[in-house]
Amino acid sequence: MAGVADQKTIGIRIAKLRSDRNASQEKFAEVLGVSRNTLGCIERGETPPSTAALRNLFEHTGMTPNQLFLTQEVQTTEGRFAQMAADLEPSEIEELLRWAEYTAAGMIAKRERQT
Repeated sequence: MAGVADQKTIGIRIAKLRSDRNASQEKFAEVLGVSRNTLGCIERGETPPSTAALRNLFEHTGMTPNQLFLTQEVQTTEGRFAQMAADLEPSEIEELLRWAEYTAAGMIAKRERQT
């Protein structure tokens, strides 16, 4: 799926987070609630982290699901949109959403006419 990081990239991101925190695999595995061997497999992209391990990762490190799962390109775009929206009044956000819906409907209609 476009915009979603692959399993190897997810493992690399988890390994980098561990490294940035100067944590051993053994200590970080404890945080995630997995064995050191399992953490090694996750970091190498050989196995995906379990739901429980992900919950512990997000809860104990401050990493967000978007930071872990989305490609850098999507994160950058999402960040730009969030930054722009932060400066808008609620009425401006509502107007922007109406414009986006109108534009999307027009694009869909155009695509349907072309097929």
